[in-house]
Parts: sequence; structure tokens; C-alpha cells
Amino acid sequence: MPSLGPAPADPKPLIFLFVIDSLRPDYLRPYNAAVGFPPQIDAFAADSLLFRNAFSRYGGTGLSVSSIWMGAAGPHKQYVQPFGR
Repeated sequence: MPSLGPAPADPKPLIFLFVIDSLRPDYLRPYNAAVGFPPQIDAFAADSLLFRNAFSRYGGTGLSVSSIWMGAAGPHKQYVQPFGR
């Protein structure tokens, strides 16, 4: 695996973060060797950094994705309603 040090100044690397809702790791070959589908994800993972112990503060995707970007707990309500009059 290549070093995770600073990137060279030019050209800057392209970094993509894919967040896929409801895709269980036991259905993906990078996490479960007994599975053979989908082969494109296995090829992509072979050339990627794979996180095996990633956790968020929430169980639902709507709140957990925003907590990943914030690096902390955010609002505990997904659909915030305006104050009453």
C-alpha cells in the first residue's frame, strides 16, 4: 500500500468519496470473500482505501452522513419544523 503522506504539489490527486445508502457489507466481496457480486466494486476496492471500521453517531443515513461531514454529532432531528407563531 502506498504511503499516506502529503500529496505532491502538482498535479493534485482527485479524491472521490462514495456514500451509498443501504448497501450492506456482507453483500460486497471486499468485505465478504464468499460473495461474487458485483465484480466492479471488487475491482474498484482493489485500487482504493477500504475502511473496515467506520462508524457514525446515527443509525439512519439522513443524519449519519451529515455527522460524517461535521466530524461530530449534529441536530438530532432530520426534518426540522419552523417555530409556531
